[in-house]
Amino acid sequence: MKCEISTARQLASYFDYALLGPTCRQAEFDQFLLECKRYQVYSAAVNGAWVSYAVEQLRDIGIKVGSTAGFPFGQMSVAAKREEARIALSQGAEEIDYVLNIGKLLDHDYRYIAEEMREMTALCHEQGALAKVILENCYLSPEEIRGACEVAVEQGIDYVKTSTGFGTGGAEADDVRLMKQVVGDRVRIKAAGAMRTLDKTLQMIELGASRIGSGFIPDIIGEFSARHSG
Repeated sequence: MKCEISTARQLASYFDYALLGPTCRQAEFDQFLLECKRYQVYSAAVNGAWVSYAVEQLRDIGIKVGSTAGFPFGQMSVAAKREEARIALSQGAEEIDYVLNIGKLLDHDYRYIAEEMREMTALCHEQGALAKVILENCYLSPEEIRGACEVAVEQGIDYVKTSTGFGTGGAEADDVRLMKQVVGDRVRIKAAGAMRTLDKTLQMIELGASRIGSGFIPDIIGEFSARHSG
């Protein structure tokens, strides 16, 4: 797949610009929202406490707000993840990135993984929202990545996502190739974690990622603009 991106605005449209750290303060968040507007990213990805504020600030300018559930460890009950997602959706979030139960996947309890994914997907789709499952590939074998992606296809979730950005590693080329091999065009791919450079961003898009999660949009867009200024 050849990546044909000719403008900074086109590149920005791939991004879920993320501010998800535990120490985010108001001034940092306001700067983040200004950058969302400046670069015209696809969405602002925030934790639940910030959803209503982000929705208010980004209303009517075409930038969606996405939120998290079970983030970043995935070790909540399905009921807790559903309630977290339900509240975010009620406040205007249009996408939910939830972390699957990584321990259950490592135990190869695919029945649990499937039921969790079924419930999260149904909740989002009932509200007209997109559902993304975060696999946290850095902890998984290729067989486990494949197994989770097969469940994703079966359950009709919208996206499989590589990483939270809080694990031991982020998106890697081999993992994204494997994910694309399994899901094809039936489920989309979001590459996240370690997405700090233009070259890695373009690589992930070329490999089939249709969404990029990153907290480094100014750097990446700046690199793109500098490279194309001549």
